[in-house]
Amino acid sequence: SRVARRATTALLAASAGIVAATVSVGRVWLGDHAALTRLVWAEDGLFALCVRAHGVLACAVDPYAGYLLALPRVVAWPVSLAPMDAWPLATNLAAAVVAGLLASLAVLVLRAGRSGAVASVMVALLPVVVPIMAFEAINVTASAYMPLLFVAALALCFPPSGAFRTWAYAAGLLIVALTIPSSAILL
Repeated sequence: SRVARRATTALLAASAGIVAATVSVGRVWLGDHAALTRLVWAEDGLFALCVRAHGVLACAVDPYAGYLLALPRVVAWPVSLAPMDAWPLATNLAAAVVAGLLASLAVLVLRAGRSGAVASVMVALLPVVVPIMAFEAINVTASAYMPLLFVAALALCFPPSGAFRTWAYAAGLLIVALTIPSSAILL
């Protein structure tokens, strides 16, 4: 039934998100157990400093190396609210949450496109499980455009069939374009 499918999809999306977030943090922790409390990637710290000094809106529209990176800058806002000595943990947890949310979104996109349960979860976990991206690309909010592009490509390959409306896909692609302008080709 439709209700059972939605419940299954919600459970799959939540499970994939939890696994992706755990793997994201786990990759950092396995590399260096103390990294979670000592490591802030350059751009993640820079964006949090920008938000603290100028506000989230000013930083969200200020290009960095030719990119807007809107999503990472919005994610930097809660990090900027933490004391600076807590930024390593805050940035690592924020990046893990982003990885988890994007994996969950990938499951929702795939299920909306009528993909099977197992295939949806396996594909959604690819960016964090398979080392196709560098170590620092997974648990860095400044590099969130990589899994974001992955989900956007899935959305284009598996068009909505009811649960997701076209406007939701368009809004998602707009977020991708505001994060990495070269992705506007997906629009």
